[in-house]
Amino acid sequence: MHDLHAASAVLGWDQMTYLPAGAGGPRGRHLATLTRLAHEHFTDDRIGVLLDSLGPFESSLPSDSDEASLLRIARQDYRRAVRVPGSFMATFAEHQSASYQAWAVARPANDWEAVTPILERTVDLSREYA
Repeated sequence: MHDLHAASAVLGWDQMTYLPAGAGGPRGRHLATLTRLAHEHFTDDRIGVLLDSLGPFESSLPSDSDEASLLRIARQDYRRAVRVPGSFMATFAEHQSASYQAWAVARPANDWEAVTPILERTVDLSREYA
């Protein structure tokens, strides 16, 4: 999972720094695929079983310890993630990439109207995710 997130980060950085004009569509698809794969790995049933098996260890720790906190957060993240389909995560990632590309063109032209519908879609997707 870490490698998939790292690859996504590199592609995102490249998109913001060196990506040629017109290459945003394919980059969005690349990011969508990596996001979906990472999500599918994280939401695998084996991750849930592993987190559940760590319950006794977590109970033995002081509740304010870093380790106990990390386990609580990991379990919370897992429970949230399993409620979201990988296809939605891919759609959202591809939309975020397209949003950045549109903003990169509209910003120098001070063209708010060009990004308004894209931002509305971002809000819609964010609400759906919540």
